[in-house]
Amino acid sequence: MGTKVNIMDMQVDLLTKETLKQEMQNFLENETVNVAHVISLDYMDAYDKNELVRESLAHADLVLPGEKAILTRHHVDVLETGGMAVDYHAELELLSLANENNRTIYLVLRSEKEAKMVYRFLSENIDRDQIVGIYVADGEVAEESLINDINMKLPDIVLLSMESTEQEEWLENNRAKVNTKLCVVIGSVMPLLFRENVPGPKWLKKFSEVFYAVIVIGFFGFMVIYGWELVMQQKMLNEMGTALRIPMTIIGFCVPLSGVLGITGTIQSFLEYRGNVAISDDTKAEGGNEA
Repeated sequence: MGTKVNIMDMQVDLLTKETLKQEMQNFLENETVNVAHVISLDYMDAYDKNELVRESLAHADLVLPGEKAILTRHHVDVLETGGMAVDYHAELELLSLANENNRTIYLVLRSEKEAKMVYRFLSENIDRDQIVGIYVADGEVAEESLINDINMKLPDIVLLSMESTEQEEWLENNRAKVNTKLCVVIGSVMPLLFRENVPGPKWLKKFSEVFYAVIVIGFFGFMVIYGWELVMQQKMLNEMGTALRIPMTIIGFCVPLSGVLGITGTIQSFLEYRGNVAISDDTKAEGGNEA
């Protein structure tokens, strides 16, 4: 289920997450280059009268809201509760389809900083090996070099972020030249990604892991110590259960035992399943004028 809404004289696609997922699947199965713009309110405000931008959006297969502020007048909370895709989170998370169907992604980004942040964000949803190329423009895109690299690696999806209106010009000039199935334009929502996905410093991540271990083991240690004191008190008073008439020490012993098992499980998590408790900061980038 989906519809178009008119916002600042621009047609924006409002789709349920399921409908958007189906649209993405259809794009990835056909042989033409499909384009989906994910736009911000600032972008709409700045370029609503720009002919190149309006033409680029008109030619796009989808124009999707990149932030909830775009849909303020359309009861965005109700829409979100109803399963509608109302911001970039819902839309970029659909790139997990690449993971499900072994699709590949090529990133075209403005800077190394942007590349690291997007790479980290995508790594939460897809296998990193499916990111086949990362091109960092740093303000100057060598079009032929970039197009040749894309066509050599044959990605299913190109994620494009350039300065507005450079990305619209690049699409206008090269949409017919690139060998891909879906181009997702995210340049205008990059400031949102930066604000909402800022990684903490490495020392803080390491401290957080140690702090987590200390707090959890400390809590279970408290259970062991005071649980054992409870057992000793019950034994000294020879307490019996009122219903089953069994020694309360049998029940009380469950408290220190739970603490021991909790400490053992926490240590096992750090030793054998570190990825489940560690805060990852791993990023990578590759290529020639590529990060």
